[in-house]
Amino acid sequence: MNQLSAFLVVAALVTPALRAELEDDIPLGVEAVTGIRSGYVYRGFDLADALMDFHLETEIVLEDHLALAAGGCFATEV
Repeated sequence: MNQLSAFLVVAALVTPALRAELEDDIPLGVEAVTGIRSGYVYRGFDLADALMDFHLETEIVLEDHLALAAGGCFATEV
């Protein structure tokens, strides 16, 4: 148990230093999200069919307080 406690303390102290270092080295971010939405029926009326969507977004940091981001979305019926 003492070894586990020591490991967790060391990991908690080292993690913030690693995170700050990575943020300075990599000013580019990419995010991709996909999802499926089911059909929607309300009181017997078919209001929406099943839908599959995909989102893609990128971001690059130009300066300390300036970033450029672009993204897109594609959706289709299943």
